[in-house]
Amino acid sequence: MAGERADHFMERIKSEQRCKASGSGAASGSAAGNEQDNGTDQNKNEDDSMITIRLRENSKFQKQSVWKFKRNETMLAHLHNYANSIQANFDNLRFVTHDGSRINRTDTPESLELKDDEVVDVLQW
Repeated sequence: MAGERADHFMERIKSEQRCKASGSGAASGSAAGNEQDNGTDQNKNEDDSMITIRLRENSKFQKQSVWKFKRNETMLAHLHNYANSIQANFDNLRFVTHDGSRINRTDTPESLELKDDEVVDVLQW
């Protein structure tokens, strides 16, 4: 089952990359050089608004799964999706940052000052 999730995640990343590539191809077709630079800057800003978080199960095997979050959106929906993916009741899970702070329903990666590729521990009760 973990292999299926990894395959699904990789397929989603490839799909996003294809979408970005097709969008940048349209920008490169413009005649003005300034427009090309603005398109590149816009892509950088979109990438800056996303953050990768690794959710690590606090179990014997410490499995990790990788999730993409927008920096300024609450993490609640993704955390619910994670709970569904491991077939666990969301209310029985606790998400804890590297400094031991519990992630609340209204927290965002930005409010928690999470960095890209940071690990969040998942505890089951």
